[in-house]
Amino acid sequence: MKYSSPDDVRAITKAIKYLTYDSIDTSILESHHTLSIPRSQIDQLDDLLDDDEKQFPWISYNAVKEKFTIRTLCFTPIHRAIIPTFYHGFYNLEHTLPPSLVRRLLYTSDSMERAFLGPARSSFRTASFVLHLNSETSGDAGGIEPRFVVEIGYNDPEQEMHEAVRLWLGYIHTVQKVFLIRIAETPKWRDPTLDLSNEDRRSLFLDTVSSSPDWNAEIPKQLKQYSWINQISIWLEVWVRDPLTGKAMQEGERIDLRSRSPEFPSVRLGELVYGGPNPAIPLPWYDMNPRLDDMIEEMACHRCRRAAVPWTIGEGTESEKSEGEEI
Repeated sequence: MKYSSPDDVRAITKAIKYLTYDSIDTSILESHHTLSIPRSQIDQLDDLLDDDEKQFPWISYNAVKEKFTIRTLCFTPIHRAIIPTFYHGFYNLEHTLPPSLVRRLLYTSDSMERAFLGPARSSFRTASFVLHLNSETSGDAGGIEPRFVVEIGYNDPEQEMHEAVRLWLGYIHTVQKVFLIRIAETPKWRDPTLDLSNEDRRSLFLDTVSSSPDWNAEIPKQLKQYSWINQISIWLEVWVRDPLTGKAMQEGERIDLRSRSPEFPSVRLGELVYGGPNPAIPLPWYDMNPRLDDMIEEMACHRCRRAAVPWTIGEGTESEKSEGEEI
C-alpha cells in the first residue's frame, strides 16, 4: 500500500460525499477505500472532521498502522436492524438502576472518537454504537469515557476490523469490551442493469416508474428478474482485554447471527462499569432476526430505486437529491 497525499484523500472523500444522483453508475456509494498517510501529515485533514456536518462517508485513521479508511456502507437498513438491539437493552436496564448512575450513562451512534493514547494518539474512528460513562464524581465535572463499543462492518476487510478492535482495546484504557459484527455479502453486489445499454436502462426504469410509482414496499415486478442483493451472512465476535498481557483477545467462538439457534452472548453491567450494580444487560437478540429479514429486503429495494434515479429525473423518484448519502 503506497502512501497517499492529504490532497488525494480529501479528493476521494469529497467525491463520495457530494456524488450527485444523476450519475449513471453510483457504485461508488458502496465503495471501501484504504489509503496510507504518515502520522506527520494527518493534521492536514482536519477540515474533513467537521462534527457539524452529517458524517458521510465514515472516515477513520489508525495511527499505529498509518491507515486511512473511507467507508460508505456504514448505516444501511441492515445496520438499522442491529443497532436498536443495544439501545433497547440499555434503556430497559435503566429502570433497574439508581438514578445517579443512569445520569452518567451516554449512548451514541456514528460519533467520532479521538481519545486514543500513545502511538495511536492521532487516531480517530467512528463506531456503530458506544456506551460512554461520565466519570463525574461528587459534582465535579469529569470526562466522558467509552466503555463498550459495537463495530459493524459491511464487507469491510476482516483484517481491518480486527485492527480496529486492537485500536479500541489497546489505546483507550476505559474500553472494556468490543462487539465486532461483520456483514458479508457474497458475491459483492454490482448493479445488474449496468450490463444493459443506456437506452434499454432508460426504457426499463421509465416503464417501471409509470406503473409502480411507489417502491417503498417491494421491488416492482418488472425488476424482480434482476439480483438486487446477494447472500448475506452476519457473524459476531466478542473481544476483551487480556488481563495478563493487556492485549485484545477474542472471547469465545464466532457466532453466526443468522443461524436458526445462535448462542447470543450475555453482557453484565459490572463488566463495563466497575463498583456498582452488576445485572445482565437485557439485549433483545431474538427481536433482531425478524427485523434482519425485513431490512435485507429494504436494502434491495433501496438499491433498485437508486439505480433508477438517473433515468427517471422528474418522474417521481428520488431525483431531487443533490448529494450522496449512505444507503
